[in-house]
Amino acid sequence: MLTHIGTQPIETERLLLRAFEPGDAPSAWANWASDADVQSLYHEPVYATLEEMQGLLAKYIAAYENEDCYRWGIFEKESGECIGQTAYFLVDSKNHFGEIEYCIGQAFQRRGYCAEAVRAIMAYGFEQIHLHKIQVCHVPGNEGSPALNISIMRLDQLSSEIEELCPDMVYIPVMEFDFESHVLRGFLENENISVAMALPRVIHDNERKRVSEILTRAMDLGVNDVLIGNIGHVQFARSHGVNVRGDYGFNAYNSETLHVLRNLGLKSATLSFELRLVEIRDMSKPIDTEIITYGRLPLMITENCIVRSSTGACTCDSFSGLIDRQGALYPIVPEFGCRNVVLNSKKLFMADKRLATSSVGLWAERLSFTTENAVECVAIMKRYMGLGSFSPSGHTRGLYYRGVE
Repeated sequence: MLTHIGTQPIETERLLLRAFEPGDAPSAWANWASDADVQSLYHEPVYATLEEMQGLLAKYIAAYENEDCYRWGIFEKESGECIGQTAYFLVDSKNHFGEIEYCIGQAFQRRGYCAEAVRAIMAYGFEQIHLHKIQVCHVPGNEGSPALNISIMRLDQLSSEIEELCPDMVYIPVMEFDFESHVLRGFLENENISVAMALPRVIHDNERKRVSEILTRAMDLGVNDVLIGNIGHVQFARSHGVNVRGDYGFNAYNSETLHVLRNLGLKSATLSFELRLVEIRDMSKPIDTEIITYGRLPLMITENCIVRSSTGACTCDSFSGLIDRQGALYPIVPEFGCRNVVLNSKKLFMADKRLATSSVGLWAERLSFTTENAVECVAIMKRYMGLGSFSPSGHTRGLYYRGVE
């Protein structure tokens, strides 16, 4: 049975979500309700005058008398401005199901505010109202979502050209943090790009001090996020006071896994690349989720260096990979601690499917750069931004369309 408690205030790191009040009309009207671009995506009319906005808020406020009314104004703490709204426009008490809508003014988009607000009211729905399933409505034409993140394996894959394209978040391996690099400094000092440190999948006890020292130094330069792929590293990362984000190693395959990761304190999770897009679409997402939409997917990690074991010397940087009996090349790349990662012979490519990937309720898509050089990284990112024509030969769709003709 649902517990209807009405629209109660919710506070997040940067936002205050609360019931509308009559005095909110000028701010709401100026920031979003009078904007045709915002309202068209929200499937609502444009409110041409302040008086029309006041009339709309009067209707909202009157509806608060019903305990099953859930509609919040989204207020930016720093400015106090009403920057949007979000609501459960459908609550099915019989089936314990809720459906969310939201809108954000254009001046406040691309800052993660939508994800922050929606995540908060999803938690409210699950924990306070006791909904069992929540669906978030997303308009495919809304190009503000999802974010476009990138991950690299080598620092030389970054460049000033990539920085100009402004990826939302850049995941950089711990062993690639060269604090003397002017390129890395450029990313760290760019206010529009979040830099996250990617921890190794395997960290032995005698390696933790070294990783901790590099992480601490990176934090001093403004790194606030860490990507981990091992549940044993959750406490290690959280002890440093950073935002912890889950990589593909968690194999997040369903909503229950996402709930567990949220309860462990993770801010986001990378969904399993064994999921189909339709399964991702139908999954309730209590934390931010991303999927990998480009790159050579990892097949395995080895504890011992493959090259050292066979030749006696570690020359992973110049070793091309393994060739199967059909002639397919599986690249081998070095990993922290003189380990190896074996990569798929084909690159996952979904740039021409962004309409589909942008309509399944994701926080972000990730481009995973592995064997590419800096020039190729730029061309690939441009293609995903609709600015180029790059297409790899012999690519794969992975399992995202498994069973779909």
